[in-house]
Amino acid sequence: MNSARLTPTARAEVTRQIEEAVATGVAIPPVVKSVGEFSIEEAYEIQNEIFTSSLGDDNPRAGVKLGLTSRAKQLRMKVEIPVFGQLSSKMDRTGQLNINCGDYIHPRVEPEIVFVLRHPIEGPYLSRIEATDAVAAVYAGVEIIDSRFRDFSFSAADVIADNTSAAGFILGNVSKELTDLDLETEAVLVHVNGEVLDSATGAAILGNPIDALMLAARHFHAQKLRLEAGWLVLSGAMTDAIALQPGSTVTFEYSHLGSITLRGV
Repeated sequence: MNSARLTPTARAEVTRQIEEAVATGVAIPPVVKSVGEFSIEEAYEIQNEIFTSSLGDDNPRAGVKLGLTSRAKQLRMKVEIPVFGQLSSKMDRTGQLNINCGDYIHPRVEPEIVFVLRHPIEGPYLSRIEATDAVAAVYAGVEIIDSRFRDFSFSAADVIADNTSAAGFILGNVSKELTDLDLETEAVLVHVNGEVLDSATGAAILGNPIDALMLAARHFHAQKLRLEAGWLVLSGAMTDAIALQPGSTVTFEYSHLGSITLRGV
């Protein structure tokens, strides 16, 4: 794994390029092409700096997310490790049927299993029992991803610095106790314009979404961040992402967690 660190000038250039792409809605080439390779550790430092600078009284932290939690998707995206990002309240699109595609560069949507935390948790030695006890409720969810990189092409360092393409999230309106669900077999059907295009179960997320929660707690502990009560944890995409285009309708229909419908405008 690359252990190189950027010069201060190069690091500032990475931040500038990503922030400018977010502000202008214009995709950029992978930043490693202009500044050279840099380490995963430094990519998370850059992510945290950019994300923290976006926070404020009107935009508090809302939780965290995982990405690339299935081996198949890691291979397709050529990034062979799970990645972690951060969520703020301004990313919340819950209750919105119409998603304005013009607000994004090339939006895609993914079905998620979402945990709401009952109390704070942190690693590095969090057990499955402790993780399970920390879950107050489980929801269906949708993540809106919008890589700032052209053609969704990036290295691991690129996508991590870009907050793992996080652009928005939506919670369903059905809440379940964890004890009322079998996370591994909870299924989703993906309907696009009325046709079923994909399906999966929770087992696609690291074998069991609760393992994603444990992994998140351990990762953010290393980043000196505790997962707080009330935060959301998006455990990772159950299926491939669906490109959202004006005029398209996407419905994610779950076994026991209801359904979520979005329309691109």
